[in-house]
Amino acid sequence: MFINGKAYEHADVRVRLFGRTVQGISAINYRDNSAVTVNHMAGREPYSYSRGNSSYEGSVTLELEELQNLREAAAGVKLNSLPPTDIVVVFSPGEGKRDITHTIQQVVFVNDGQESNQGDSTLTTEISFVAGGLKLT
Repeated sequence: MFINGKAYEHADVRVRLFGRTVQGISAINYRDNSAVTVNHMAGREPYSYSRGNSSYEGSVTLELEELQNLREAAAGVKLNSLPPTDIVVVFSPGEGKRDITHTIQQVVFVNDGQESNQGDSTLTTEISFVAGGLKLT
């Protein structure tokens, strides 16, 4: 018996990049980092806090064939030389649950390359990025 129904899982994740759904993706990570300062006044204990700038960063882990498909779609330009683009992540579990959509805005890739290790059964590479914003709906 299911208590609360089906949970969201990795198989429910759909990622759109450069106008196409990415199939050969094994991981996507992204976060909003906010600078927070604890302010001290009289005494030793914190008195208040203040917020500074936000920054957005993350990474995608892609299978070699998918990575090459993206490079070809970019007309042979290295991923870290491309202009900013959005990444759309949709969590779509079905079974009556609502879709959740996150848009990682103005993504700029900071590296491009390939990894291969002895014993790998699948060649994957993590590509890091910075972003201009994060819209969670």
